[in-house]
Amino acid sequence: MRDMSKNILLNDVRMDTQTAYFVNGDINIYPACYEHPEPLTAAPTASYPARITVMEDGNTRIRPYKVGSQGPRYKVIYRTEHCDVQLWNNNRIVECWKFAPQLSIHDIWAIRKREMPMVTAFFLTLK
Repeated sequence: MRDMSKNILLNDVRMDTQTAYFVNGDINIYPACYEHPEPLTAAPTASYPARITVMEDGNTRIRPYKVGSQGPRYKVIYRTEHCDVQLWNNNRIVECWKFAPQLSIHDIWAIRKREMPMVTAFFLTLK
């Protein structure tokens, strides 16, 4: 966990900039050469959780998250009342059973006995 109470930038920064936008979503910000001759950050670089990096000389780079990398890890391909059959990104198929906490083991066994033939029949249809 980052300590956000410490000062990462040494002083308030106001500068004229040149901004470069790239096709992959990157944005680079270059300060004008006359703006800040002294270092802006306490360390050689300052990084923020939003994928922003500020260099000592004021150059700033903003990188986007990869498209699709934060998406769902699986999709449900078959569903019964208590079971989801999920297709994961790495082409695994997973059964996920969900029961209410107040159900007894006998109730759970009866539900599985009733729904298991439907799930098995679905698996037999897969090629």
